[in-house]
This record gives sequence, C-alpha cells and structure tokens, in this order.
Amino acid sequence: MENIDILNSYEKKGFCVVDFLNISPLIEAQSMLNSKLRELTKISEITLETYHEFISDADHENTQWELSNFFWENDLCRFIARQQIDLLQKFIGYDILIQERPFLRIARPNKKSDNIGFHRDTLYGQSPFEVAVHSPLVQLDSKSCLKFSPYSHFDPESKYDIKEVSDNSVVKGSKKHEMGHPYAPKNPKINEEEMVPLPLNLGQAVIFPPSTLHGQVINLGQNTRFSFDFRIVSPYAPINIRKDFSSRGYAELSKSAVTKVADKYHEANNI
Repeated sequence: MENIDILNSYEKKGFCVVDFLNISPLIEAQSMLNSKLRELTKISEITLETYHEFISDADHENTQWELSNFFWENDLCRFIARQQIDLLQKFIGYDILIQERPFLRIARPNKKSDNIGFHRDTLYGQSPFEVAVHSPLVQLDSKSCLKFSPYSHFDPESKYDIKEVSDNSVVKGSKKHEMGHPYAPKNPKINEEEMVPLPLNLGQAVIFPPSTLHGQVINLGQNTRFSFDFRIVSPYAPINIRKDFSSRGYAELSKSAVTKVADKYHEANNI
C-alpha cells in the first residue's frame, strides 16, 4: 500500500494494514521466542503456534510471564521497530518515542480468559496523539486475528454503553495486569457484526489510533496467537509523557537532526 493510502486509511477508517520494511528482525525475534519456549518447557517440538497443545492452564500465566520478561530484557520490540523507522516516521515525524514495556500477547484457541474483549484504548487513559501498532509473530487467519471497527475512532465515548466490571482474576500490579490485562475491564456494548477481521502474515501490522474499537473475545482459530503491540508518540505531543520503565513509559526511538542540534546547543548553554 502506498504511503498516501496508508495515511488516508489511518485518518479516515481508523486503521491501516502495513507491510514492515524489514521482516528479518521479526523472524529473529520469533526464533528467539521459540528457543526460549523450548528451554522453559523442555519440549523440543513445541512452537509458538502449538503452544496450547503443551501448556496447561495452571502453567500458562507463569510461562507467559517468563516469555514477556525475555521479550523485554532483550528489547525485541525496539529491535524490530528500529528497522521500520521510515514507516513509523510517516505517522509521527522524525522524533519518535516508543513504549518502554510493550505487551507480548498470547491467545490460545477457545480460551476467553486470554483476550480482553472489544475495547478502545482511550478508555484506559491513552491519548489520540499516541499511535498503536499491533503485529503478529505467527500467521493469523480470519478466525485467530483481531477485529477492528471502521470509522469508530471519531465516536464520542458517550456513544457506547460502557460496562465496567471487576475481574477477580486480575489484581492491580499482578503479573497478569503487567502483561496487559485490565483489573477493571471497560467493555463497550457493540454490534460484533460491524467488526472487521484483519488477517495478518508475519511481517505485517495494523497501525491505528487508540480511539479505534478493536479486540477479540475468543481465538476461534487452530493455532495460538502470538503477537506484540506497542505505542509510539511524538515527544512534543500535548500530553504528559512518562519516562519510566513501564507500559506507560516511553523512551527514544529516533531523533531528528534539528532536535539533535537543539539538544547540543541547550547542553552547551546549560539550558
């Protein structure tokens, strides 16, 4: 898809499907996660796709936690994103901050507890000045992929009958919460028939504003869905940008020549 088509789709539909510029870091990350999974389980034949065939409900949370920490410690998201700078700059500009602690998602077939349902990220405090990127680490068909609601990004929050419920399985600050499951889910009332599935191959991603309605209730596919999602933002966005190592925190991904010069000038003049 041409750049102008991508940006028009993002602006008008509320999402766009893109091809990453360099797939090799994704393949390397996939291989590293496969190796780590085999190391953790001592099962030589396990793969990301067949995760559900070997991992019990009792072991799932701890296994995902170990893989998430491996994902963070090896900075795999930034490793992948750095190779897509020219693409990401189309949305943000040359100065980009990236989420410090992105989420590694694992959704097994027919396990409702692995998904957080349909939602808008703005319900959880995200700003429309932030940009969300969702990318799979396995191929996703129409039954295993996420669904998106076209044109929902301009809807007022008041349009949706938001039902906030307590999820007793998620405690604030717990492993599950740190891996992206809300402890007080906010589920908008929707017509699921209006949601559009977006199948993705390895090396593709969906880029969308946090106000777009998206998600999945149950993975109805044959394979476990392994994916990661992260946010990018301009350091000059009119929002409070945290710099801590958390899912809310941001760190530098790229910097323009103008900003580099300004930073050195400020440093030289103690500004």
